[in-house]
Amino acid sequence: MSWISQQSKNGYKVDVCLSLPKSILLSKMTSPLESMVSNVSFMLEQNARAITTVGALSAISLAVASLLEQNYRAYIDAGRGGLPPNVYGWAKSSLLKIFLACETTNTDMYLDDPNKDTWLDPSEVTKRSGERPTFNWHPVPSRQITQRADAVMHEVRSTYIGPPTIRS
Repeated sequence: MSWISQQSKNGYKVDVCLSLPKSILLSKMTSPLESMVSNVSFMLEQNARAITTVGALSAISLAVASLLEQNYRAYIDAGRGGLPPNVYGWAKSSLLKIFLACETTNTDMYLDDPNKDTWLDPSEVTKRSGERPTFNWHPVPSRQITQRADAVMHEVRSTYIGPPTIRS
C-alpha cells in the first residue's frame, strides 16, 4: 500500500491510501487531536518493551532510593565519631562495610589456633545474661543501639575516667 498526506479544505490532515476504495478513504480523514492520539497509540504499541523496562527500572530505583535514605538516616542518627556526619562520611562508611565486612560474633575460627595455652578456662567465664546488644549497621561510628548505659553507669564512668569529650 502506498500512502500520501494531503491538507483538506478545512485544514485537517488527510492520509490517503492510493489502493483503497473511496468509502474507506473518507474514514481516514482525521482531526489533529485524533491524529495525535493515533500516533501515541502507535508509539506505545511499537515501544511496549521499552516502556515496560523504563517503568520497571523507575520502580526499582524508587525502592533502592528509599532503602538508601533509611540507611543514611541510621548513619546520621548514630551521631558523630570518626567520619563526618554527611553524605561523604556515609558513603565511606558504607563502602567500608561492604568491602571490609567480617563476622564479629562467631568464634569458630579460633578453634583452628594451635596455641591454646593462652585461652581462658571456659569454666571460669560467666555466661552472658540476656541477649547480645544490637549495633548499628555502619562500622564507623560503631554504636550500640540496645542495652545502653543508664545514668548510674555514666556517673561511675565519669568518676573513674572523667566526663565524655566530644571533638568537633
